[in-house]
Amino acid sequence: NNSDRSEVDLAIGMLKNDIDHMNNLVTVLLIQGRNRAAELSEKCDVDIADILVDMADKFNVLGRDTHKRFVAETTPVLIVNAYETRVRMAIENILANALFYMPSNSETLIRGYRHGGNVTIEITDSGPGVANDDLDNIFEHFFRCDESRDRKSGGVGLGLTIVKESVIMNDGSVHAENAHP
Repeated sequence: NNSDRSEVDLAIGMLKNDIDHMNNLVTVLLIQGRNRAAELSEKCDVDIADILVDMADKFNVLGRDTHKRFVAETTPVLIVNAYETRVRMAIENILANALFYMPSNSETLIRGYRHGGNVTIEITDSGPGVANDDLDNIFEHFFRCDESRDRKSGGVGLGLTIVKESVIMNDGSVHAENAHP
């Protein structure tokens, strides 16, 4: 009967919420484990220019079928003292977001340059952007700009948290702004 069916649907909904919660906890634990491993490693001289070119090549392969291009424009050598794994994780997570949200037949520009004594990395995609009210929150744990996003359409809201933590671990800062679009 209908009342049994609604109880089953309710139980299934509760189980799905519990599973999502457990997935989030496991993801956090994995991130914390990676953070501890990175803290045990030592910083070394890293060429950001090489990483940007490598990442553009990798994401060009991933975006080939949908004609999504990644272009690296960088000064030839950009050496910084950093945790290389964390630098790669940060860039990879931002580019993964770009790949997911940018339309077919579009391009993401990855720029690297020295600005004063610092190295700046700018990644500009052609995705839909983020509501201005959400820009300050996108680097927080489990934050998703659109409540309709779920694991199928937008992950659990940890990719940009990994970016923020990785950049901070390397004594840097990160921010986002809309490029209109």
